[in-house]
Amino acid sequence: MNAVKTPMIGRMLQNITVALFSIWMLTACGHNSKSEITSKLNNQLTRLNENKSNNINTKSPIKLADSLRISLSEYVELNPNDTLSATYLYELAKINGDYFQNFHRSTDILTQLIQKFPDHRLREDAWFLKGYTFNNYLNNTDRAKATYEAYLKAYPNGEYAESARFEIKSMEMSPEEMIRQFENQNSDSN
Repeated sequence: MNAVKTPMIGRMLQNITVALFSIWMLTACGHNSKSEITSKLNNQLTRLNENKSNNINTKSPIKLADSLRISLSEYVELNPNDTLSATYLYELAKINGDYFQNFHRSTDILTQLIQKFPDHRLREDAWFLKGYTFNNYLNNTDRAKATYEAYLKAYPNGEYAESARFEIKSMEMSPEEMIRQFENQNSDSN
């Protein structure tokens, strides 16, 4: 008779444990709706961008950036197919580069956005920013050129097409050729 009661008691304890865990999770996580969470994240992003545009150089923006980096990553992880995740990936890439000089992580995040959200409005920006980061921060001209070429293939008449072509052309020039071109442009404008 004990053998019959033991599995039943075990299942009851398991169900009670699951119920208590669920209650704890609801209490611990609060009852924030998705819209409340996104509103809070967007407000924090606005604050961070205002600090940056006002050139406020304190530790406060770094703390906010670090907190946002964690919160945005969690949102993206919990909502991988949400189009808002694409926006948050773009912001994460900028935060990693601008505040933490983690440019490798930044390019990885941009790649994730490009691959996961092929129709998102920020995809074009992500392509260009990725190429720019490879060229100007990671000094990896091969990857920069390949990224710019991929950008131009996807967006031949895009917002950054002229800049991408200029970047590729500049990578192929010697410093002396760049100086001559700059001098010629300046003399043409005078």
